[in-house]
Amino acid sequence: MIIETTERPLCPDPELLGTFAEGSATPEETRMLRDHLATCNDCLEEVGEIASFAEEERKIVPMRKRPPLSSWLWGVAAALALVAVGLNQWKARRTDSTDALRQAMPADSRIIEPRLSGFAFRPYDTNRGPGEERDPDAAFKKLTFETELDDLIADKSKEHSTDARHTVAMAKLMRWNAAVPEGQGVRNVEEAIAELKALANENPRNARLWNDYAAAVLVGRKPNEAFTAATRALELDPSLREAAYNRALALRDLGREAEAKAAWRAYVATEKDASWREDANGQFLNANLP
Repeated sequence: MIIETTERPLCPDPELLGTFAEGSATPEETRMLRDHLATCNDCLEEVGEIASFAEEERKIVPMRKRPPLSSWLWGVAAALALVAVGLNQWKARRTDSTDALRQAMPADSRIIEPRLSGFAFRPYDTNRGPGEERDPDAAFKKLTFETELDDLIADKSKEHSTDARHTVAMAKLMRWNAAVPEGQGVRNVEEAIAELKALANENPRNARLWNDYAAAVLVGRKPNEAFTAATRALELDPSLREAAYNRALALRDLGREAEAKAAWRAYVATEKDASWREDANGQFLNANLP
């Protein structure tokens, strides 16, 4: 059956997903689940995790000891055959091009203040100006990162998948304040905002796209839009800490001091990463600042 929850609205019951993974779902359930998996990243990833586990088990368990194909483990194979296209998309996402952005990010600082989905903590130094480098190799690292961003933008702009468009938008957002021709930084932000807004509207149940759109409009100094987008992301996935962080930033930029402080307090209470908690504590103490 389909259930409606606050975290994953209109997603299949986990038990039904398990039945599907076992290959024992009815034909009607199978058709329904195939349609759902074509549009739901979260459920597709669950099936993908089962596939990954099954593949590892196939490598480990000797052939003579394998249970019958009708068992839970080997029944996965039949289920996966029904979602081959979706599973290929899941595998691509596990090694998607946004990983290149994460790996290329400088280790000592983050490029923009808002949180993009899936990026590890880096400090954001609001007092650091152009040319103020942290170490002798900083200039080289910065140039290398900018080159990688440009290469990604050029390469992925040739593709039209959601992943490629998402990657290009985030790369442009990170390129906004780099050494680009005059005016190009602003254009990068505007183009990133437009693309992320389009992607979020095309994938209205994707909380991460709504969050990254919120991050982009925060950079573009549109806190009202950021607040709306971050709130939407949290409605879709209340556990998405990046969206909670960006919503608090939007409240701060809107000058809604009391609400901003309450948002930072709630964020700190639920953030598991100590570095992000410390960062948010600083924001909470200075929530009255523009």
